[in-house]
Amino acid sequence: PDICAENRVAIVDVLDGQLGVQSASIGGTPCAVAGQTVTCASAGLAVGASATVTLTSRVAAGTASGAIANSAAIANAATADPTLSNNTGSASLSVTRSADMTVAKSVSTNPIVAGQPVTIELVIDNLGPSDADAVVAADPLPAGWTLQPGTDPRCSLTGGAIDCDLGVLAASDPPENVTLVVLPPANATTEPSSNTAFVSSATPDPSTSNNPSTAPTTLTA
Repeated sequence: PDICAENRVAIVDVLDGQLGVQSASIGGTPCAVAGQTVTCASAGLAVGASATVTLTSRVAAGTASGAIANSAAIANAATADPTLSNNTGSASLSVTRSADMTVAKSVSTNPIVAGQPVTIELVIDNLGPSDADAVVAADPLPAGWTLQPGTDPRCSLTGGAIDCDLGVLAASDPPENVTLVVLPPANATTEPSSNTAFVSSATPDPSTSNNPSTAPTTLTA
């Protein structure tokens, strides 16, 4: 409205499906929310006056990086409006992804006996806030060690390192438990005093300090 004082102004904002409404208000008065549609009603605006709508939304954890378009419009007014072209406002929301991955490693037996299987447990978690794509847990083994039955089928041994392809790990998912059963050679005489597993994903990680986990190990003949 450009000239006259107006009554019963309604501002409508239909949010993208990736945006969840957390709260919405106009001048401190709550707005109506129905699914993705937010409707804020103002009792009236005098000439030259304004009203501020505050809308807080949460981006879904699986949303891809990029831009989300959003538009709000004045839906109705009791007073005739001579210029309708300025009754809609648009903005582009920039979305980035971030998933804080962690891994915790434990060994079932320590010391480890040469020629006897040992079970390694990896617990991989996504602390969010975004879903993590193409999650991989890796655990390099000493030369001559082999994978044994009972190992998680998502894992394989290539070039002395175990790689476990875990796919997508949503921020809301419980931690993934990965079991590795490995066999040191019977003639092994030396073993590092520790062994470290790592986790990574295709989604940017804001804190890589918790991506490795080390378990102390001692090998006996």
